[in-house]
Amino acid sequence: MNQHRRLAVRPLRGHIRLCINKTDSSSCPFRHQLPPTQTAPTSHAIPPPIDSIPPTSAPMAATALRDQLTALLSSMFSQGLVDEQFQQLQMLQDEGGTPGFVSEVVTLFCDDADRIINEIAAELEQPVVNFDKVDAYVHQLKGSSASVGAQKVKFTCMQFRQFCQDKSREGCLMALAVVRNDFYDLRNKFQTMLQLEQQIQAYDPKQQ
Repeated sequence: MNQHRRLAVRPLRGHIRLCINKTDSSSCPFRHQLPPTQTAPTSHAIPPPIDSIPPTSAPMAATALRDQLTALLSSMFSQGLVDEQFQQLQMLQDEGGTPGFVSEVVTLFCDDADRIINEIAAELEQPVVNFDKVDAYVHQLKGSSASVGAQKVKFTCMQFRQFCQDKSREGCLMALAVVRNDFYDLRNKFQTMLQLEQQIQAYDPKQQ
């Protein structure tokens, strides 16, 4: 991994201090955000396999895929799923000429976030919850989210930490449901993004 990669990836393991606005513990900011289920969303439809498209149609297919990728990224920004930090990662990839850089960072984030969320869920199932431990996990998830530009997950973690400080199991469980849903939504879009990039690269190796 080159120098640019090391500089960008290292913060994923670190902790980023952010100010947390105190909220009224008697009212839950998540009550109207809870997902109906805890299952991961169905993946977006993606184009057919490359070998099923005639070679003469490859340029048109690549253009269509690039349009889909642009629309997907635009929607991710407009929905607040990602912020300018994610844009910085894309710029590092373009300037460094390393097509797989964003893919590596995103994959690392998704693996870490999934693990941390499972750790939080397991801790909240204990008869006696160690809220300091839960708060440490949430802080770690917030730092990873900030580093990759996962804005919505980061903001949810900031609210989550308030319930940890209030030592509210009910509040933490509701916050966990929201952060899990936000993460599933983002992971689903990241996976679609990477699939589109792989197909674009296969059709036209000169293009990312």
